[in-house]
Amino acid sequence: MIIKTLYAVGGCSLYVKQRSPLTSSGHALVLPANPELKYDSGWPLHRTIVKQIGMGLFDEARAVAQEHAHKNGWYILGRHRYPVQPFSAHVTSGNALLVQYVIHAVLIDLYLDGLSVKSRCNVETLSRTLKNVLDTVNDYPFETVAFPLIGTTNGLTPEESIYHILTACKDAKQRGSRLRRVELYVEQDSDYSLASTFARENWHETMSDSL
Repeated sequence: MIIKTLYAVGGCSLYVKQRSPLTSSGHALVLPANPELKYDSGWPLHRTIVKQIGMGLFDEARAVAQEHAHKNGWYILGRHRYPVQPFSAHVTSGNALLVQYVIHAVLIDLYLDGLSVKSRCNVETLSRTLKNVLDTVNDYPFETVAFPLIGTTNGLTPEESIYHILTACKDAKQRGSRLRRVELYVEQDSDYSLASTFARENWHETMSDSL
């Protein structure tokens, strides 16, 4: 069963959809990324994309990362260097996906443990990354943005992901963002219930349907 519910706030519509985020045909899809913008088999959505359309999207993303490093310098941490910074957001085409563009959200914080670089993802990481994602929206002609439950693969709970995504979108709209449509994609019934409950309490529900 495909379920969707429509909410609205401040001229922005929110769709909570129980289906794959790769079914979105809007302006942009937010995709979790690492500081090299390369394919990561540890992220299920990355694996699904490669299975569906091959490596083209990630090849383009790596080229964008290298270009960013050459223009802006490398992010240096100890003896290691990365082409893009943690928490940043970078745009590629949608390649062979249905969306026009992909916003690669570097949802990782890096830190030194001795000489080794370790990574972590917590609610602060998610919050900082979402702000940069939504700032990026205003730099492009994006009015529709689709979000999977980013951060959950890195250890955050669905509730934390839902809360921070929807709060960040609402705050951005209240700051004057051009955002007109947010699509939140969930897969589990329990996540749909969590998202719908939070949205109902913070946005205005206008329509529900099942297909």
